[in-house]
This record gives sequence, structure tokens and C-alpha cells, in this order.
Amino acid sequence: MISNTKIQEVESAFDAQDYTRARVLLEELLSRAPSDPLIKNKLAHSHLRLGDRDKARRYFTQAASHLESGLIPIYSGLAELEGAEENFEAARDWGRRSLRLNDIRAKAEAERYRQSHLSTTKGQKKIISFSLYGTAPKYSEGLLLTLKTAAQCYPDFKCRIYTDGSVPHGVIGRIEAAGGEIVYVSKQMAGWHPTMWRFAALSDPEAHTVLIRDVDSPILERETILVGIWANSGKAVHIIRDWYAHTPLILAGLFGLQGKRLDALDRSIEAYLERSNHRWGVDQDYLRDVIWPVVADEALIHDSVFFDEDHPLDPPESMSGHIGVSYNMATASTDQSVSAAGFNWVLKDEESGIDTVYPAVDREGRAAIVIPKVVADGLDTHSFSLRLKTKSG
Repeated sequence: MISNTKIQEVESAFDAQDYTRARVLLEELLSRAPSDPLIKNKLAHSHLRLGDRDKARRYFTQAASHLESGLIPIYSGLAELEGAEENFEAARDWGRRSLRLNDIRAKAEAERYRQSHLSTTKGQKKIISFSLYGTAPKYSEGLLLTLKTAAQCYPDFKCRIYTDGSVPHGVIGRIEAAGGEIVYVSKQMAGWHPTMWRFAALSDPEAHTVLIRDVDSPILERETILVGIWANSGKAVHIIRDWYAHTPLILAGLFGLQGKRLDALDRSIEAYLERSNHRWGVDQDYLRDVIWPVVADEALIHDSVFFDEDHPLDPPESMSGHIGVSYNMATASTDQSVSAAGFNWVLKDEESGIDTVYPAVDREGRAAIVIPKVVADGLDTHSFSLRLKTKSG
């Protein structure tokens, strides 16, 4: 029997996006249970995230051959895999299967989870809602880049960032300097998975329009066109799917609500989390199980890849051009081998003059920092500066 501790270690590795550790743990579990399709499915996802598509395909196929139910994550993984290899017809087929099964599952389970409902709001605020936690510059610096774009693309919106005490102090100062609204989560919300904090804006009685977004995704022109169409559609809910990995019914970072609010949201989240024994992807699962049955009939769905008959835009030509894509990353490191544990990187935003301190991470025995490529390029143009210092210094 596989212990819950081992399962939790795997989920923690996925939650931290440490797919190498997840792969190692899953290979160990598979040696004990070589026919387990769920382990094979998770292992396939870890290989897919690590870029080993051949192994991902092999384990997805093996898992599918053992499973007659619970096929949704396998179909989703195959859709993403075929899309990455530009086998778009195959990707479309797998994605449609996943979405149809997701819909059937969610509606069959609707009464089990239903605690939230839509009501009309008189609020006037327009909010772009984010969750931010931890010390990884990928997310903090990604958010700060997005704040600048949001001010241009959505001038009537206020960016609201739900956060806790884990974010570097310099990040908070730069968010405020950029016009962002900081909301520190309550003791009650601190018990939620952090990716769900941003959902709190959906129940704000002062809000008219809320866009839920990811901190590490740029705002593209494609997105603003679709949001504009939705704003004039009369539909309360907006859902975007724009790439072959977008097989959830509602993507947690591409969801909008206007003219209505979700009542009893906090109670429904807490009730759901009491029943949920996993962490990775719980925000997506909550939206599928609890919110989709409530909002499906009031949604404008812009799906450019799976069900695109009425989509106003052509599908994106490449992975890098889809809505929801992550910022490209770059790594800076010391020339010499040094222990990352003893060092911090200090990133200075020359426009605000604020220093942000990030703990160094280990990359092949060197003290490194992983930052969006846009920020790395800014080192050459002197928009940013970067220096290493000892933690005791």
C-alpha cells in the first residue's frame, strides 16, 4: 500500500513546480505498484512538464489502457502533448473528449457541491484579481510586468493583489508604486489554497466586473479584444480557452464575471476544501465542481481551439502567442561555484528606486536567480540592476 505521506510529497512537488522531484518520487511509487494507472498518469504529466514527450506519450497511453473511468486528466494531457507537437487535429479530438467528460462529471456532481449562486450586483468597481505568495521572482516580477500592461490595456480597472506575509517587502512597495491594491488575506482565507485567494473578488459587493488572472501571464491584444466583446454581450460570465492545454471547463486564470456576484463563496470554498485531499490544481477543480454548474448557462465562452465555430479570432499560430501563456524566463548566476544557501540577490527597479531581495537558488552548484526574460533584458538597458550579497551582509 502506498502511504498518504508519499502521495502528499508528490502533490507538494507538483505544487512547487518541481517536476524533476515529482518524477523521481513517482518512479519510486511505480516500482511498488507497476500497474497503477493513476501513478502512470501523474508520471506522464511530470515528463510532459520536463519536455520528454516520448515518455509522456508512453505513460499516458499505458494509463489509458488500464482506465475505463477517470480519463479526464489523461485526455487533457494528450491534448496538451499533441498540441505541443503541432498535431492539432489530434489535440482537438483529445481536448473535446476531456471537456465533454468534465461537463458530464460536473453536472452529475452539482448537487453534492452546490453552495454558491449568482446574484445581481449594484457595484461599480472593475477589478483584475491576482493571488501572490512566496519568494519566487517568476511570479512577483511577472505580476509587476503585468501591472504595467494592465494600466494601458484596462485603464478603467484596478489591479487587486491578494497576498500574505511571504512576499518580499520590496515587491509590495513596487506594487503600490505601480497603482496596485494590496489586500492581505484574513485568517479565514489563509486556510484556503493561495491560488484561490483571488476568487474572493467574485463576491465583492462593490465590484461590477472582475477578471481573474495569473500573475505570470502577460496581457495580449487577443485577450483585450475578447474581453471587449464580452463586455458588450450581456453575458455575466466570460471563459477563455486559447491553447491545447486549456482543457478545464473554466481556467482559473482566464475567468470573468460582470453585473453579478457569487454569493456564499467563502463558505463554498471552505466546504470544498474540507472534502478535497489534494492541493495541486484545486482552484481548477473547485471551478469545475462548484462554479461551472452555476454559471455555464450564463457564460460567453471564447474557445479558439476545441469548439471554435463562433470564435471571432483565428487560433493562435504558436504556443507563445496564446492567451494565458507564461512569461519566458532567464537565469542569472554566479560565475563561480558557491552555495546558494548563503546568498540573496538584490534586484533594483531603477524606475521606482526600490530594492527587492530574493533568496538565491541552486543551479548546477551556482547561486542563481530565475527572472522573466523581459527583466533580464532590462539589466542591459539599465532599467534594472542586480547584485549578489551574503545573507549576513
